[in-house]
Amino acid sequence: MKKIKILFLHTGAELYGADQILLTIVSNLDKNIFEPIVLLPNDGPLVKKLEENHIRYQIMFYPIIRRKYFNLKGIYHYLKEYFSSCKSLLKFVETEKIDLIHNNTVAVLEGIYLKKKTNVKLITHVHEMIEHPKLIAKFLYQIHLKYCTQMIVVSKAVKSYIEAITKHQSKKIVIIHNGINPVSFDESLKEKYYQEFGLPRDAKVVAIVGRINAIKGQEHFILAMEKLIQKKNNVYGIIIGDAFQGQEWRMDELLKVIHEKKLDDSIKLCGFRKDILQIYQIIDLLVLSSIQYDSFPTVVLEAMSCGIPTVAYRCGGVEEMITQEENGILVEQGNIEELSRSIESFLTNAEKYERAEKEAKRIFNHFFTTNHFIEKVSKIYIDLEEYHEC
Repeated sequence: MKKIKILFLHTGAELYGADQILLTIVSNLDKNIFEPIVLLPNDGPLVKKLEENHIRYQIMFYPIIRRKYFNLKGIYHYLKEYFSSCKSLLKFVETEKIDLIHNNTVAVLEGIYLKKKTNVKLITHVHEMIEHPKLIAKFLYQIHLKYCTQMIVVSKAVKSYIEAITKHQSKKIVIIHNGINPVSFDESLKEKYYQEFGLPRDAKVVAIVGRINAIKGQEHFILAMEKLIQKKNNVYGIIIGDAFQGQEWRMDELLKVIHEKKLDDSIKLCGFRKDILQIYQIIDLLVLSSIQYDSFPTVVLEAMSCGIPTVAYRCGGVEEMITQEENGILVEQGNIEELSRSIESFLTNAEKYERAEKEAKRIFNHFFTTNHFIEKVSKIYIDLEEYHEC
């Protein structure tokens, strides 16, 4: 039986949410049926993970839709880079005899060019809910819907958002919630992390994990934690993540807020960590304080698999992950007072915390495992390839 050769196009080589989901897909596909090949526009920590999992990859520059292109000069440079790189990508697709293209974000438009030139079936996997600039968001969703063969979205929230912004309901859109492998701890590292972060062994550790950007709301996290730390109830905060290249000033701004609030000893800004999954073993509670839509945050799945409850703003796909007062608490978006109270309610009520801990694991195992996820994605690939052969 001929294997289905799938080309994956991605935005970069980090290890944040969409990167982790790409890694989950290519590492867990049945290699007797599928042959995944990953193309990346640059090097990064994802490359090492692909190598560890024996996944074929190639680094080949192609432009990604970024804000730096949102002006006349930027559009000119983007188009120049786009058509130049598409020629190399086209040659690669034809030489490798690619059967399917999996475009792992709407910020990559190269898959559309390849589909038009080769008629290879194209899947667009939508992980993001782009709010601003609205004109760009509408353009990206519309052009992908027009040219893709199938669109996978990570949550009902994303599907509803796309339909609202494009004013169009499409049969191409299918919802597949992400799934991951449960986190496995090396418990010998636990004491190391308490020492590294300067935490007492009995500390109650609350964390926010994710890219430092305009939407994740790390400052809201700091302000919510300030109220708890002032009560001197042994609560500490950890902020894990870094900023996009060129936006390092965002890290400086957070450090400034922490210093002004006199929280230097209580809230640690850790930057990006390759060992984030191991750090979960010292975390008691996850906070998601996104101030704009968050499509389906992988960090919540990671926490759930560890039995860590989540307190989150109501914002997109997280409402499909958290059952109120069972495995976490959903808070009105932007309400820092309520966010703080909800965090405190878990840290001061042992019975409530233990119930949420058990429920987080149960919900994860029932709905969000890798097996559930890969089974659904694989069916999309097989159905499209069988239809193509017909």
